[in-house]
Amino acid sequence: MVKTKNEILDEFQMFAIEQLREAAARHTEWSIEQQTMEMWNQVNQMPQLKKSFKGMVDCPECLSRGLVRVTVQDYLSHTETHEDLKCVCCKGLGKITLERSQQSKAEADMWCHCDKQEAGSFLMDGECNCGVNKHHVHCRNCKKILQIG
Repeated sequence: MVKTKNEILDEFQMFAIEQLREAAARHTEWSIEQQTMEMWNQVNQMPQLKKSFKGMVDCPECLSRGLVRVTVQDYLSHTETHEDLKCVCCKGLGKITLERSQQSKAEADMWCHCDKQEAGSFLMDGECNCGVNKHHVHCRNCKKILQIG
């Protein structure tokens, strides 16, 4: 299988970012934010890598950290643990294309953000003309989606 230029560039970016992240992580006393800032400082010092990120914007999901903090609550032992996972939006790069950014915004805009959400009727697969073919529920107040599936 022959790889496209973009696939090769993606692999190069992922490899370089992983190497830089590991180098920054050696400073264990640093916070994730400090490690990420150091990683991007190193990226900016490498012309070839910097050029490959031209036209990209900060990821809105991880705030350009490349990682998303997840909180796991254990209701039996009443404990909380935190873990940093690689961001699925930017695949851990901390940057996304402008096109992907606009797509993310459009996806976010279809969801209800009301303070007082009020569920409407349950719609079966293909029953609604809003563009979502899976069964889902709309908010009665703003008419945006509350739940899919």
